[in-house]
Amino acid sequence: MPDDPQPFEKTSIPLPALHGWKCKAGNNLFVAERGAVAFEIPAGWVIRHDQKQTVSIHDREPPADEVRISLTIFRLPPVKGGWGKLPLKQLLAMLWDEERRQKNQAQEELIMNEEKRPDVELVWSQKPALNDPENGKPILCRQLLARARLVQCLITFEVYEDVAERFQSAWTDLLETLKVAIPRDLTGHVGN
Repeated sequence: MPDDPQPFEKTSIPLPALHGWKCKAGNNLFVAERGAVAFEIPAGWVIRHDQKQTVSIHDREPPADEVRISLTIFRLPPVKGGWGKLPLKQLLAMLWDEERRQKNQAQEELIMNEEKRPDVELVWSQKPALNDPENGKPILCRQLLARARLVQCLITFEVYEDVAERFQSAWTDLLETLKVAIPRDLTGHVGN
């Protein structure tokens, strides 16, 4: 069994004047594991770590948050024939089926959305609304699987149904700016 994960430590490092990092006005660029996954989030959102594998990003400090993004990164071993032989649509459907079995939920069709990109495989879906176990409010949940160059990520975007429209741009920005397995250095340069 692998050793327990090392504690998460946030470090802020001032960037040089010509750092090259760019994002949409009002957003910050979130980069995990030196470019394993990168995407834009609204400025001021709160980043937390569960001390295991998941990073979560909240619009406000929990429990006052209304939206949460959870990110898990998987490093894949090389396999003969490549990982494309296991389609992401199939993996996401298996996740959905397993979750429904565990929660004894009715069979519902999961609509998949595939993004065709030259640099990354990407599929996402929106699940039917579920009630928050803490307060009973309905939550919408979108899940995204992306894979490139032996890096795979699972991103979950959860938002209370009554405020979902207000946070649609956060989802759109995440989806449009998502990069997987593109190494970056502190100056913003892409590459090893």
